[in-house]
Amino acid sequence: MRKIIVFATIISLTISTNLAYAQTRNLSNSVKTSSQNKINPNKPNEVKPPKKSTYKNNSRVDESKLISREVAIGELKDSATLIKAERKPWKDYQKGTNGIFHDINGNRQIWEVEVNFPKGADFGMAYCKRDAKAKKIVDAETNKVLAFEIRCNKENLVYMK
Repeated sequence: MRKIIVFATIISLTISTNLAYAQTRNLSNSVKTSSQNKINPNKPNEVKPPKKSTYKNNSRVDESKLISREVAIGELKDSATLIKAERKPWKDYQKGTNGIFHDINGNRQIWEVEVNFPKGADFGMAYCKRDAKAKKIVDAETNKVLAFEIRCNKENLVYMK
């Protein structure tokens, strides 16, 4: 009886060890594959092109399929005044920023909407008492907000707790 228990234990340990080894081996193969895609050890200075954009070029999309200026602006709050609403390619907006977004094709059409809040505005985590400016970048095809920027003088800014 004791020999059977010892033999069964050895078999179960062997099976579990083989399964663990197989799982580890599969994991190490997938790690090798993903790391091989990042850097070529033979050519460390080689620069790979960025991945394809999530938001592709829509500069040739028919005008009727893009959102209108009014939709991009949305409903203005109480004392808000429109400074500008301009449709342009993403690359023209990106020139004025300090970031590079590879997810968005440079020729993607966007609406840049800038609004002034002379009496201040509540932005969730902070409140600007007066003279706030908000800029939102809206995708001209999907109406999704791609970027949002708030400008407020330091002396007018109050952080919420």
